Amino acid sequence: MSREAEIRHLEKALQRSLASNATPTVAIDLATSAGLLSRLSPGHPLLGIAEGWIDGPGSAAISEAIQRFSPERQLRAFERASLELGPEERSDLAMAVDEICVAYHWCGATGLARKILGAAVPSIHAFPEVWSDLHELATNILTGAQASDDPGLDLWRAIETSQFDSSDSSEVAPKTGRARLALGLGVAFKLSNFLEPEAPDLRLAAASELDAPNYELLFEDGPLKVYLRIRPGEILPWLMIQAPTATALELLDPDGHQTPLQHPYPDQWEHVAGVGEWTVIADGRRTPIFLE
Repeated sequence: MSREAEIRHLEKALQRSLASNATPTVAIDLATSAGLLSRLSPGHPLLGIAEGWIDGPGSAAISEAIQRFSPERQLRAFERASLELGPEERSDLAMAVDEICVAYHWCGATGLARKILGAAVPSIHAFPEVWSDLHELATNILTGAQASDDPGLDLWRAIETSQFDSSDSSEVAPKTGRARLALGLGVAFKLSNFLEPEAPDLRLAAASELDAPNYELLFEDGPLKVYLRIRPGEILPWLMIQAPTATALELLDPDGHQTPLQHPYPDQWEHVAGVGEWTVIADGRRTPIFLE
């Protein structure tokens, strides 16, 4: 569906909701349509009418909808996606979670949207091969979006970059890492290979049109994964650690000092990286990572 056709579809859906009685179901449908329309056309005149409805006759209905609705079914489906869902089902699931986040964000419950994404995005990073076949859909959605503050776009950024997380080149590093650890050498990686890659000209909406993938899997040992990444719009590399089963996690900088870790999502920690020997300590187990 073209962007213009999608806008027309959302206009009709929004008009139907505005003409209906104010029930929780109608309210969440209206918030979803308005949120998606805002993503494609932030200044659309129908959005002001929808805001008036939410603040007026629909205020009680949207409050009840937020309290009543639970995304747990969709999030459980994310957890089992690698085993039970086919491509079409995964696409429907991603769309459903996106719509939930869009609706919550549009009606002011952005914190709830972030909570949902905090469970869904790490699941995509943990099983990139499951989601990589949706990367073209993700790129189309990201390219058409006009609203940069839409938290639902984080879901599509994760799906878009999954094509690189699951590529053959990403598997070389963790296998080499395990071999080096067995020899007591730690994991070694040249930052120049990541910052100035000799890769094809790949352009991603999620990576602010960087010319190469913005993730590199450095090390994997069971559920523990260590990535090097560049955040969209930034130039400095970051270490990203996923440790869903760890009860204690530390990162030591090249001087041996414990560093404060950012914690943007459950089971995910990040810190800006530089040259030197970094040490990830998960439940007492040390993983040296040499960045050159």
